[in-house]
Amino acid sequence: MGQILSAAPIFVGQFDVSNFVFDSGGGLGSVDTVEAPNLIGLIGHDYNDVDDPFDEDIITSFLVTVTSAATFDFYWGYLTFDEGPQYDPFGYYLNGSFFQLTDDGGDSVQSGFASVNLQAGDVFGFYIDSTDGCCGNSLGAVSGDRIDQGEVPEPGTGLLALAGVGALALIRRRR
Repeated sequence: MGQILSAAPIFVGQFDVSNFVFDSGGGLGSVDTVEAPNLIGLIGHDYNDVDDPFDEDIITSFLVTVTSAATFDFYWGYLTFDEGPQYDPFGYYLNGSFFQLTDDGGDSVQSGFASVNLQAGDVFGFYIDSTDGCCGNSLGAVSGDRIDQGEVPEPGTGLLALAGVGALALIRRRR
């Protein structure tokens, strides 16, 4: 099995996680920066109850205002516990526009690479859009190292840790 999420710090300098702003969109999403500067994880909103007090289509985001021109190259990984990736798309945000990275018709585990050219003053970051608000949340990971699609994460990798954080959050919410 190949390497998954080793340590290539990309959340440094102007992209240090302390410069980002987290927004739960009024829902129950969260961000995991424990593995920063090598990896961040975004956990999308999920209520999973018939008496859901939240609106549908809740966007969880983690955004930064860019201070100088840069190219942000990153690998991403995605895992959904929902009925399909179409209910919790993951991608990047740039100046008011959402650029979906996940494939709505794809597997529940997806990954890829993206490169975004940024200018000073751009607002850039990552999002998960919980379109249905229920049935399982999704996790998006961003790293400077390759995330192989279809590989089962090995113990100790960031994506597995991220899945564990999501499972713990679900257990806590149900208590």
